[in-house]
Amino acid sequence: MLIGVTGSTSLLAKIIIPVLKLDANVTIMSLSRSHHELADIKIDWELGEKFDKNALRCDYILHFAYDRSCLGEDISTNPNIVGFRKIYEDLTDQNRVLLPASFSSDRLAKSIYGRVKYYQEEILTRNEDKLVRIGFVISDNEKTLDKKSLIYLYARLPIVFLPSNRIKKISILTADSVQKLLLSAIYPRVASIEPVVKEASFTDLLDAHYSRKRLVIQVPLPILTNSCLILRSFAPKRIKQLADSLLSLIPLEKNY
Repeated sequence: MLIGVTGSTSLLAKIIIPVLKLDANVTIMSLSRSHHELADIKIDWELGEKFDKNALRCDYILHFAYDRSCLGEDISTNPNIVGFRKIYEDLTDQNRVLLPASFSSDRLAKSIYGRVKYYQEEILTRNEDKLVRIGFVISDNEKTLDKKSLIYLYARLPIVFLPSNRIKKISILTADSVQKLLLSAIYPRVASIEPVVKEASFTDLLDAHYSRKRLVIQVPLPILTNSCLILRSFAPKRIKQLADSLLSLIPLEKNY
């Protein structure tokens, strides 16, 4: 089985590729700017480019590539959507797609990330394709922690600004759970599992991983949401990514 992986050095790719390589019948084709060391075939590719014709030989395409720096309000030109649509239009009946989705996915999401994921899901129309909804990923190995800008920065701050009510329904998955979710989508014989959804605040999550307490300054949710929207419009790029990451984790029903 030939499996193509876009974004082969992303967190999800690092979690699943070593497990797939345990199957002697699997060949990994990396389609990325940088390549996973275990990839058997390495083809340089970026979002927005057409697939190399060799990629169309893949039985599965695991689409992990995502550019978080694209925060323009015009979703129709977002390269994560345009690039995925270009891939999808070139695929044949032989190619099945596995797309990681998000719990923040919604047409009306305040976060760019949530809206992009919604429209990526809309592109996925064939019955043989798979959508795997993955939440916040943690690991005992800090090197594989999902270092979104928000987590990367908050983990180093002694003070955290959070909504006055707890952020609920964050889907927290271990690396092992992610492996099983992805494997169950590729191999029918692997039992499917559901993500474990825990009710936790951001500080609970960070303290559990970093074993360090911090001062929490609670801010009313509308003020926090509007502040993030302003920062995403006018702040430096790193802060824009931070603001959008926080927006993607605020529960939808509390965000509008």
